[in-house]
Amino acid sequence: MYVPFYLSPQIPAPQETTAFPLPLTAESAQTRNVMNSRLFSSLSFVVGFASFIVAASTHAAPDAIYINGTVITVDAENRVVQALAVTGETIQAVGTNEEVRALATTATRVVDLAGKTLTPGFIDAHSHLAFAGEKALFWASLSPPPIGTVTTVAAVIAALTAKAQ
Repeated sequence: MYVPFYLSPQIPAPQETTAFPLPLTAESAQTRNVMNSRLFSSLSFVVGFASFIVAASTHAAPDAIYINGTVITVDAENRVVQALAVTGETIQAVGTNEEVRALATTATRVVDLAGKTLTPGFIDAHSHLAFAGEKALFWASLSPPPIGTVTTVAAVIAALTAKAQ
């Protein structure tokens, strides 16, 4: 996801200079360093804000947004978010309902998920749905974390005993 505020690598950090018009005391050096720091911070903010404006103007409005749901991103952080924006066949953004709604225009189709879950488009060419139901009803879950909770022999025995009853 695009983060609009960043420090551009093209702007070098302020360098120490040897040419200073007044005698350099510890106090004047500290004042100069504070001033340089404030100037650099202000410049960084201006550059960051300008890049945000440019980025906002160059991104096309999404064709559709999906809001009010549980969106499982399956990204590197395994985030679960509320909303998703799509342009063409590309996911443009994920985030909160407010963040994604801010990207929409009057031409954007808004889909209210009404609490439903949205997942990436997995294609299962070899499905055993009946088997999955049988497994849920009649089999004991003996999977270790992160799928299950079984970590010891005692936990295996407890899971089998619970399913047998």
